[in-house]
Amino acid sequence: GGDAAESAVLHALVGEVGRAASETVHAVNDELGRNGQWNAKALTRLLEALHVVSHEANALKPIDPVIRAEVTLQRCYLSALVLSSAGYTPAANTLFHHARAAVKQLNKGEARFGFPHAVAMISIHELSLMMGHHPTEAEEGLAEVAEAASVPMPLREIAARLHANLTATSDIPREEPALPAMESIVPPDGYNGAMDWKAPKMTMGDSLRTARMWDAAGATDHAFFRIPH
Repeated sequence: GGDAAESAVLHALVGEVGRAASETVHAVNDELGRNGQWNAKALTRLLEALHVVSHEANALKPIDPVIRAEVTLQRCYLSALVLSSAGYTPAANTLFHHARAAVKQLNKGEARFGFPHAVAMISIHELSLMMGHHPTEAEEGLAEVAEAASVPMPLREIAARLHANLTATSDIPREEPALPAMESIVPPDGYNGAMDWKAPKMTMGDSLRTARMWDAAGATDHAFFRIPH
């Protein structure tokens, strides 16, 4: 008896892409709905299954459009978390952006979808990652989330706590460098590729590939797979 990721890949391999996508999406949403630390090992395996149902011919198979949209959302969000251990990079910026855009698009429709968090949750994850690299922008963004009446109160409280932590160190001189060049990042043992980290903006496809290589190198930090606190 394998896990949900293995089951989904097997269904995709025999042409049952809709079933594979649905199984994976529901398994990811179930895990993301848990409080505290998420099972990062399970989520990264499920992320590989999401890549399989999005690969070449599988991406062209007609499946439930809401499920397809959630596949894109989850690939971007989970890949952004994978890349969090690399710091705030153009790839992470792109992936957080597309994850937010996917949730906003799903919210516009009438069909129900399973992603268990508001758009602001993705923003808080991104802003918490920015705190150590771009604290001024993070401070402004967290204040905006904390004061937004449209944001659920638990998320506003998280944003307010992070904002308070950041402002408590505001008297310390800040150095806010540009996004890091590839040569400033020490690649981990086994890293099997190079991406243009100097690029001010990366495509979603390049960003997803970067995350896959980063995870394949064993550089993913599972500590980032949780609700920010």
